[in-house]
Amino acid sequence: MRVCPNCKAVINDPNAFFCYKCGSRIESDETISQPDTLEINTAKKQEEKGSGDDKNSLTSLASTDRTIKPDISSVKHATQKEDEKMKKKWTYFVVGANALALFFVLFSVGVFFRYSAKDNLQVATSPLVDISTVEVSYPSLEDFKTPVLRSNYYSIVPQKPLFYSEGSNLKGFVDQLLTDKDKEYLEKTYELPVSDLLVFLRPDFAYVKSSKDNFALITQADSSDFFDRTYSKYQENKTADAPLYTVRVGKYLVFAKDSSYLDLMGDVLNGTYLPLEKDASFIDKANSVKGTPVFFVHSSSKEFLDSNLEQILGLYGLADLKYDFYKNEFTTFTIVKEGDSFLLYTID
Repeated sequence: MRVCPNCKAVINDPNAFFCYKCGSRIESDETISQPDTLEINTAKKQEEKGSGDDKNSLTSLASTDRTIKPDISSVKHATQKEDEKMKKKWTYFVVGANALALFFVLFSVGVFFRYSAKDNLQVATSPLVDISTVEVSYPSLEDFKTPVLRSNYYSIVPQKPLFYSEGSNLKGFVDQLLTDKDKEYLEKTYELPVSDLLVFLRPDFAYVKSSKDNFALITQADSSDFFDRTYSKYQENKTADAPLYTVRVGKYLVFAKDSSYLDLMGDVLNGTYLPLEKDASFIDKANSVKGTPVFFVHSSSKEFLDSNLEQILGLYGLADLKYDFYKNEFTTFTIVKEGDSFLLYTID
């Protein structure tokens, strides 16, 4: 057996010229000596130690592997949490986007119908006071000192009157409305001049036409004593062929040409007939009046209002007011006192 003179490795091949381990040249004629036992044992121990190191390395790797596995689980758990957060964020984003889209759709539909309603006369819209007002100035307006639409006269008026108005110059209106025959009858039955009779009544009133030839004048007494004293005299003196009837309806005193219309007012008071205040169109227009109205006119017939406007205004001493209307497409108008001025509004 030959041994490398350099590294002492055993050379088993007799024909080898170089050490297979360190590459040193080996002379063929060199005397081969038996390797020292100590050297051989040392070589074996080194090999065993190498094997042990390999085992320790494997054990360490296994331990490391066990250590890494929990770390991998933690990473997976954290990743799942991040995924869930992203899913929630995406869900919120989708819901928000859908809500925003729905808002724009509803807004667009609302705008469409709003502008469509303006062009479609079949669509019911809330009445509006025309913003183009006209300032008017007539001496007779100085007598319009009491606000109207405050006494609820329309609560006893049957629905759908041909014409309804409220004013606040009772004395001047009665002078224009009643004939001499009417005045004579009132003075006879009440036993006092008409001018004195009007002292007991408030200056605001309602004038209603149930037909072209019949009217009702609704007033309210300033004192309850009026009905106990003055009105009781009328009850004693009235006649069946009266040119003008006077009837107490609740707290109101009504003068009328047609006794049957007074009976109808009684039915309204008793709840067996609908009053004008239950007419949504009328109430909407009356409620649209702001400020301090001193004159109010409403008609259920535009044709009647057009043909009788001058005559009606004349009863209030406002015949020339017809020239102050800038348009004729209306059935309701009012005069509102603002400071020292009077403004004319038409209500569509």
